[in-house]
Amino acid sequence: MDKEKAMAFTSGCFRGEPAVCTNACPFHLDLRSFTEKMQKGRFSSAYRQLRSELIFPETVSLLCSAPCEGVCTRKFLDDSVRIHDLESACFELTKKKEPQVYRLPARAERIAVIGGGLSGLVCALRLAIRKYSVTVYEASGSWGGSLKDHPSWEKMEAEIRTQMSPEKIEFVFDHPVGSPDLPDADAVYVATGASGSTFGLLDGWDPGTLAAAAKGIFVGGKVTGCSDIEACLHGMKAAQQIESYLLSGNMPDHAKKEEAGFCGHYISTEGMEKCPAVLPSGGTYTKEEAAAEAARCLQCDCSACMDACEMLQKYRKDPLRISTEIYQDSVVVAGASMRTIGREVSSCNLCGLCERICPENADAGAAILYSRRDRVSMGIYPPAFHDHWLREMRFAMEDASLVMAGSSGETCEYVFFPGCQLGASDPRYVEKAYASLAEEADLSCGLILSCCGIPARWAGMEELENDIAERLREQLHALGNPKVICACTSCERSLREKLPETEIISLYSVLCGFPKEETPVKTDAAVFDPCASSLDASARQSVRVLAERSGIRVQELAWHGEKARCCGFGGHIQAANPELYEEITRNRISESDLPYVTYCANCRETFASRGKQAMHILDAVYGLDDGTRPPVPINMRRQNMLRLKKDIMEKYTDQTFVIPREAWEDMELQIPEELQKKMARTLISEDTVRKALYTAENGGVRFEKEGVFIASIKEGVVTVWIHYQKNGEGYELVKVYSHRMEIAGGQNG
Repeated sequence: MDKEKAMAFTSGCFRGEPAVCTNACPFHLDLRSFTEKMQKGRFSSAYRQLRSELIFPETVSLLCSAPCEGVCTRKFLDDSVRIHDLESACFELTKKKEPQVYRLPARAERIAVIGGGLSGLVCALRLAIRKYSVTVYEASGSWGGSLKDHPSWEKMEAEIRTQMSPEKIEFVFDHPVGSPDLPDADAVYVATGASGSTFGLLDGWDPGTLAAAAKGIFVGGKVTGCSDIEACLHGMKAAQQIESYLLSGNMPDHAKKEEAGFCGHYISTEGMEKCPAVLPSGGTYTKEEAAAEAARCLQCDCSACMDACEMLQKYRKDPLRISTEIYQDSVVVAGASMRTIGREVSSCNLCGLCERICPENADAGAAILYSRRDRVSMGIYPPAFHDHWLREMRFAMEDASLVMAGSSGETCEYVFFPGCQLGASDPRYVEKAYASLAEEADLSCGLILSCCGIPARWAGMEELENDIAERLREQLHALGNPKVICACTSCERSLREKLPETEIISLYSVLCGFPKEETPVKTDAAVFDPCASSLDASARQSVRVLAERSGIRVQELAWHGEKARCCGFGGHIQAANPELYEEITRNRISESDLPYVTYCANCRETFASRGKQAMHILDAVYGLDDGTRPPVPINMRRQNMLRLKKDIMEKYTDQTFVIPREAWEDMELQIPEELQKKMARTLISEDTVRKALYTAENGGVRFEKEGVFIASIKEGVVTVWIHYQKNGEGYELVKVYSHRMEIAGGQNG
């Protein structure tokens, strides 16, 4: 697997990264943590955080222009969180500000700091806390440098004295240092201020590391032309670089200067309630006011896809982690360890929602599809997860397939491509829709009964998917390269990708253009947009028009349109993760108590199988059903496809088609209701059970125990086992189950 490609799908994911305000803060202060502490009334804890990250927090707050407030996400709703006022409140509400004393052993190294301004003081204090021997040389009679001209110098000086009080720092005042006579020390930090001497050290100076060309010497602060805030940052960095130098003996390599700024990663505020800023009733916030204002912080960390996707919630992984583990799992050495995320990779609906709602278009689904394809190429992808649908796909493309040009001869201007599942759900959907196109609209319209190949895509079988697309391309070419009218949005999306040279049209957009009298409102229903419809706004709107015309008063679900969600069927996750599949379908059903009207046969069947009243839009258009039709059993889906082929051929061609009938179809078999439900859940068709029974009763292998017979049959890569007993003239199914184990030489089929 290509690591760069695997990671590229989700490289934009910024979940877990610092918030936009933290990126804008010169000190990269963790403002999510700070506001959370303030909201909970933990003012002392909030103060300790500020002191740890800012050294002189009150001084820094007085100097800072609060760039964090300028980029706050709340500004898109109402007002930015008032961080500066919250800091002031923190200082007022914290009673004990004595600095924490760290009992570390004294270090022998000596550091000289030239200049007692803000930058020099920050560096000195940081190194003194680490128990280095620090001497500060100041040309004037007191510390502070240019801060002494600040209106709030008295307050700043009080804080400086408090913060430095427990540490041993030697100050040498009224001691100007002349070039080149730098003090004898193991390391030197030159921070002489805006008008101070640079001792010629800026030649070869690295602004990224503050290192001078001379070994052990660093330069920073306002002598380099920076601001007060940058001078403070220089002091912190100088302390860090000096300690690194003393520990390693090496000067730092050249580094790019770090600058705070806007990272561009905003979370979405859609659906959030407005909450204007809390203004202090006095000079600073009261405890209650501070907590209320801090509570306005959105704790910005993108969770859009995690909030929306049951699969990501189940595995508690963001898209970037998904990609990382996909790559790591792909390079497992055989025999050294186990692959760990096979079921996880097979549990994605591949609906594309994560990419659509991500502000940076991170696409976990694309990464998972890449992994499925990689696993197929390596021969390690469990075939049983998709075997059932691949066999159904082949049946639709072979036994149930049909290609015809219609009444216009050998070519046609349009061709109707209903997809394999529309006719499997109800042949009338295809028959009536095609009649509308070929007869009512009098279009030069052919028909292709086949499959678009999306089961192969979901299985990760890219080569097979491409072969299917090429076969369809050849069929279209034989028909004169007509425009394709799709009834299935998944087919529509698949064909647009695989056949970009072909014009693809939605059936519902075409039907919407037919003149029709509107029916008085008969019922209310919520439109359930199939996940693949997210790319076709015209189809979505057309379905709503058709529903209204048919007497349905349409209501919208919370998730619709471009954010349409999967019913659970997508990606064929049912075999790989039945619990997750059930959770997803339950969640989709619970989004409205109203009946659903949808335009995906799989959605209709999925909802109907869970007792949800659901109709296909073609039910409404042609008056076929009110949404109470039960789901179609697995074996009947094939029968429906064959019946559709037979009816179409008899009506529109001079050919006949005889539906084959197998001997086992006539066997008298009783299947209890609970077993029927289990068969539906585990994708075991009644036809398979009957075939196993017939084979066992006609010379095949069977076992008997206390009047109950046990037999098996292999369907694709799955072995189905049945327990049955004789019941008068027929048989009764007692138990049924399946697994992926192959019994060599000992089973039927």
